[in-house]
Amino acid sequence: MRGSQKNPKVKLPWISFEVSPSFLARTHKACVALQNNLESLGFSIPATPRLARDERGTLTNLLHANFSGYPKKAAEFDWVKWSRYTPGMPVLCDGLTLHCKVRGFDGGFLKTVLLAKEKCFHAVDEYCLCNVKVVPRQGKASSSSAAMRDTILQELSEIAALDEEGNFFHVLARIRKQRIFFRERDFARPQIYLIWDSTLGYPGEGPSLKLASVNLRGGVNSRSRWASTLRELSSLRVDLVAIQEHNLRKDAKGLSSIHFLANTHGFIFLMSPLPSEKRVGGVGILVKRETYATFENPLFRSHKTGGMCTLSFRSQTLNMKFASVYAPADSKERVSFFRSIRCSVDDSTILCGDFNCVDDPSLDTRRSSSLNYSNDGADILRDIVNHNSLRDERREQNGLEFEFTHSQKTPNGGYCLSRLDRHYLPDFPNCQWTSEISDKIDDTDHSM
Repeated sequence: MRGSQKNPKVKLPWISFEVSPSFLARTHKACVALQNNLESLGFSIPATPRLARDERGTLTNLLHANFSGYPKKAAEFDWVKWSRYTPGMPVLCDGLTLHCKVRGFDGGFLKTVLLAKEKCFHAVDEYCLCNVKVVPRQGKASSSSAAMRDTILQELSEIAALDEEGNFFHVLARIRKQRIFFRERDFARPQIYLIWDSTLGYPGEGPSLKLASVNLRGGVNSRSRWASTLRELSSLRVDLVAIQEHNLRKDAKGLSSIHFLANTHGFIFLMSPLPSEKRVGGVGILVKRETYATFENPLFRSHKTGGMCTLSFRSQTLNMKFASVYAPADSKERVSFFRSIRCSVDDSTILCGDFNCVDDPSLDTRRSSSLNYSNDGADILRDIVNHNSLRDERREQNGLEFEFTHSQKTPNGGYCLSRLDRHYLPDFPNCQWTSEISDKIDDTDHSM
């Protein structure tokens, strides 16, 4: 007599979520609340979703929800607003609103029912730049002055060709390529070149501006480095530059010569001085004189901590606020700092700087150490960014690919690569941000 055979297991379609630490703190109740939320949308959930575990059996922040049925209007839901680059789908649990970011769908459900693109979930027939791939640079490219000059001229010619088609808002975050060598590995430093693409609007919409952000590591104090940086920025026709770590106090010697050099190269240097009790830090903004003259109602403000300054202005029809930020390296000071600048950021802020923490240690760090990464204050910064609907455009473009802006050798002979320098961008009507990779502004251990 033959034994009975079990019915083959049926694989159900699924939705994958990325959950927050507050969700993990109340795992079972939060999972039930998410199940109820999906069922209220019309999905049939046969079992309560569970958190995924890694190879060691440790719970992760990923959750898969299988469903046996779905509503006819599933494709009409605005999944883009719940994607991984947004605050996420709101879920009410114990009187708190938890946010669960949608990471992905079962492939068949995504292609045949939702008719959406991967990662961003825009409709397949809708134009977007979310999944544009970045062409990697050669890590051992020539750094000679002739090669660098040819590269710059080629980039400028491409920009000029773009300008013929429409008016573009260029955000330039361009630092010199550096390498660190560890165990015969060559880490080529990535740098960022952003463009505001007006192709969704009409030619001539939006101001034509170039913005840059750079951590100078005290380079303002060196007359030769400061002059070299100004020459480079001037040759690239940059309009606004966010400066971090200038290490200047109110009573610093040579301030007049620093302002004079900036004026000589056609810039106005607006500075937030370093507090007297600190030796490292300070921020500032460089503005091209001709550009500054076109701004309506420009207003420069310096934060009391010396770690943030903003320039608010109106250009054509848009109100903007350009912010330069340098967060303290000390974890307790960093938490207090982020709390203090919350009211200084709004939905028109272009937030650039060295934040001394990363958004996601698993995506934004590569280290030789196995110890936990000190990332205090990142949750507060993330809340500020999400509250004002700002976008980490670089992460959106790279997806899950690793990119770093700071390299450091650790005392035990190891290494730490991290994405400390970032920019968070607002959404303007009929405009999209995109980015490209470029090289050099100043010789520091930071990129941006």
